[in-house]
Amino acid sequence: MHYYLGNSYFKNAIPTLGYKVPFADVLRRYWVRQYGSIQEYYATDKTALRNYLCGKIDEIIELQN
Repeated sequence: MHYYLGNSYFKNAIPTLGYKVPFADVLRRYWVRQYGSIQEYYATDKTALRNYLCGKIDEIIELQN
């Protein structure tokens, strides 16, 4: 089963039938260092984030919301 963690409309919500469905209460914010750069991601936990990302992950840091 594949999970889609991103969309082009919102950072912490998904568009469904024209409505914005927020997931801010269950998503956590992470910084991921991979290939010499740092990116920000929203995920439910580190395991889900690791399953989504491809390649070598140097470090994952959970940020306070």
